[in-house]
This record gives sequence, structure tokens and C-alpha cells, in this order.
Amino acid sequence: MTYLLFDIGGTNMRLAVAHQTKLFSALTIVRRPRSFATGIRLIKKLAGNLAAGRKIDQVVGGMAGVLDKEHTRLLRSPHLQSWVNKPLQRELSRALKAPVRLENDADLIGLGEAVSGAGRGHSIVASIAIGTGIGGTRIVDGRIDHNVFGFEPGHHFLNIGIRKHRHISPHPGDWESLVSGSAMKTRFGRPAEKINQKAIWREMAQYVAYGLVNVSVFWSPNIIVLGGSLMKRLPLSEIRRYYKKYLKMFPTLPRIVRSKLGDRAGLYGALKLINNDKWNQYAKSPTGNRDKG
Repeated sequence: MTYLLFDIGGTNMRLAVAHQTKLFSALTIVRRPRSFATGIRLIKKLAGNLAAGRKIDQVVGGMAGVLDKEHTRLLRSPHLQSWVNKPLQRELSRALKAPVRLENDADLIGLGEAVSGAGRGHSIVASIAIGTGIGGTRIVDGRIDHNVFGFEPGHHFLNIGIRKHRHISPHPGDWESLVSGSAMKTRFGRPAEKINQKAIWREMAQYVAYGLVNVSVFWSPNIIVLGGSLMKRLPLSEIRRYYKKYLKMFPTLPRIVRSKLGDRAGLYGALKLINNDKWNQYAKSPTGNRDKG
């Protein structure tokens, strides 16, 4: 059996092929096309290259945004606006000639880290990915926790940002509008990777800690796994220091650690879903079984 795994984020697409649910091909990372139609064509081309002549039997992938209840299309996505309300599952299935299962990208990243990465061995894992935006999920006993439209911790509000950033953000106070790649570019006029002032990164670490306090009191995890491109620059020691200062409700605090799987986290999460015995039931259903992996 040959499986195509993909992760479509706010900036990049990641694709790989697994054989017999164990081995990845070399990971392919490309810039995500703005156009939905161009994106479908590119996925088809890259999938053919990765499969190297093998028939693709099943496809699982993550999308950055809110999916409909049947997980066939995006309903909301700040960073994939031209992909919203397009027949994503149907067009991918036609292009790849295989059943396709879609999940939120942060759910798959969290699932990957919980079962194969930094959260392995912990029963309740909070996963937060800080990149172009902020995504996150709650994993309980190796499964994505029950939800209706998914988890969107990046869009909870922090009072600290409402006045300070009202002039630069359409959602002042929104966690993602305070600390994310898009927020930093809007606020400082240049990409995060070109910002070297330590004071700025300390401020960002403080904003991360504020959000993690809320994540903790709402989700009560054993461990918090932080991933995403900005975590390559954000000072973990400062995040931990602020977090310990602000969170006073619990006698012991969850551990805060960096992601172990990096760019492959979402693909490991997709592989976990394929390994799930319920996949066959899902693949036979016209809309898919909405039980989580």
C-alpha cells in the first residue's frame, strides 16, 4: 500500500509518501500556491514524483483553517483565503484517484507529536504551532479530543493587545495578532527571520506565555509542545519564566517543551490516522467517518 501524506500551512506545503504505513519518502517542502486550482495541480505533480510509479491507495492531509463538519472543504482560513469554500476533498480525490481524508493541520501536528514526538508517553498533550499564524490542539490518550469545528487557540483574546495594536490588526487582542509571523511582519515591517533585536523576542516570549496560561487553565494538559517556524527564534527559557510567573492556579505546572518532529509532525499525525483501524470504514463512506484518530 502507498499513502500520500500532506500538510498545507499558511506559507508552505509539505508532502511525503509512506509505504506499508511505516516509511516516509524524502520530505518535499514547497511554497503554497495562492490559487486553489494551481495548488491542486501542484499536489498532483508532486504526488506523482514521490510515488515514483506506484498507485496511491489512500491520502491524508492537514489544512490550516476551519473545516466543515464533513471535512470536505475549508470554511474559514485567514492564510488560505483563495482555498475557502472550494471542493477540496472532491478535487484532490479526482486528481489523485484515491480516497482523501482532510483534517485541520494543527490537529495532525499535535497528534504526531503526541504519539511519536515530544509528547509521547503523556496522556493529555496541548500542542501549539507558532508560525505564519497560531494553531493548536488537545490530544487525549493518543487521539484528537472531541470537538465540533476544531480547536483555534490562536484566536482567543488577550486584553494586553487591544489598545496597543488596535491600529495594525483587524482583530486587536487576538493571540495570533500579537505573536505570529504575519503579526510580526505587520508590526515591524519585515519578516520575523530578519528581526534580531533581543528585546522584541523577549516581548514575543511574554505574549506566548500569556496565551499558554489560558491554554493551561482551559485544557489542563500534562505537557505543552511548542512547534512552528517562530519557535526556532523564540527563547524557550523566557517563555517558561513568564509562564511560571503568571500561572498560579495549579500546584504543579505542565512541562513546556519544543517540538521534536519539526516539519514532519503533521505527516506523522496523518500516518497515525492511516494506522487507525477505523480508516477502512472511513474510506468506504461517501463523506467519511468523523471519529478522530
